[in-house]
Amino acid sequence: MRRHVRKVWSVLAGGTLLVTLIPAATAEPSSAPPTGGTAETVVSRAFETTPDGKPLVPTGGRFYEAKATDFGVAQPGQVGATKAALPLPDVPSGWDVGHENECRSPANAGNVYSLEGWTQNHYRWCRGATVHWQRLKCGTSGCRLTDEILIEVMWLGYADARNRKFHIWGKTFDTVETIGEFEDDALVAAWADCAGEPGKSACSKRYQPDRRSTLEDIKEERNNVFESVLTDTSIADIGLTGDAIAPLQIYSWFTGRGGAGHAASILDSVGNRVASRCDSAQLRSKKACIFNNVRPFLTYDKNDTAYPVASLIDHIRYAQDQLRAPGRWRNAGPDGPPLTRTRNSDLQDENRKQPKAQCRTARPGGWNWRVEQCDEYPFASVKEGGASGGPVSGRLIPAAQNREGGIQLNNWYEWDRIIQEDTFWVNLIG
Repeated sequence: MRRHVRKVWSVLAGGTLLVTLIPAATAEPSSAPPTGGTAETVVSRAFETTPDGKPLVPTGGRFYEAKATDFGVAQPGQVGATKAALPLPDVPSGWDVGHENECRSPANAGNVYSLEGWTQNHYRWCRGATVHWQRLKCGTSGCRLTDEILIEVMWLGYADARNRKFHIWGKTFDTVETIGEFEDDALVAAWADCAGEPGKSACSKRYQPDRRSTLEDIKEERNNVFESVLTDTSIADIGLTGDAIAPLQIYSWFTGRGGAGHAASILDSVGNRVASRCDSAQLRSKKACIFNNVRPFLTYDKNDTAYPVASLIDHIRYAQDQLRAPGRWRNAGPDGPPLTRTRNSDLQDENRKQPKAQCRTARPGGWNWRVEQCDEYPFASVKEGGASGGPVSGRLIPAAQNREGGIQLNNWYEWDRIIQEDTFWVNLIG
């Protein structure tokens, strides 16, 4: 039997057991040794660490969107034209090395090697872990560690912007046997799974390959990529109608099965669940899924002179800083309460009345709407708008900037699938 060592990892002594879903015969050893009899019982257990052996910790839901701007880039010499929306993200056809390298970068590794992994925006996610698979023998005198193998694993996940699906690729990289030996015909897989909420959502899973690979395969870096397609089945199974909003939970899953002589050696280790969602709202795509554990924000950039919105930014900044209107994003994070999306057209009309009254007070003689328009903040499309009773501001700004600001806002709503009751913030640059 071949030992396969390509690099040295430190081993976490007394690592925390994440999940062990195994028969009683292979449960985690208790602190007290078994009593009676002399036969030893083989016990399997697993826990996960960072590559340097540190415990994984929860991320605390601190993720925001990774992109600095939300829309297309101007063509040379193009000024004042409507800024195009970004195309909807595609799901790659296999393992994405560029995404892997981004997740491995020192700037992101602290988030990637965590219990939930790193959600970059509503459509991309990744998680890494070093899985410690241990085998112990337990008898009347206690338990002793006989075999341990470390396996580095990474999962890359994509929410489908055009279908009610998630695509998760898991890949194993390096193996290190630190104690004893594991048989080469032992089986492992890096899949992902999903869970619905009773009466609200349901999902199905498909794995490719649908079998585990041998440790020999993993050591030779063959058959070491596993695809999981997680499909939202809520419309058929639950009978959802309308926007058919389905809350789901997505999570990584590492599974192992013992080889010859250790058929009862079974383990399953999973990461923390990632809040996700599928819906059929009438946006750019009529059905899509997103990772929903981010705090989304819209970006307006004063430095983007090809699509000027400087006066709109000045107005929003005044409303946020002076009137304490909600939705302020500052120092790379939320600074105060969010805005809440409403798609109710009647409420949107009511939200415009007070800002327009403020504009009429400022310009009693009226204005040429082709030159100037009344901009409102908070937006008419949020519950905190003019009808809410909260702070609100109406200001006349150049008509082209008001139109551009509205187009960028609506494009962003559709790209990020900001639907009824979703909360968000506004990031101002410049």
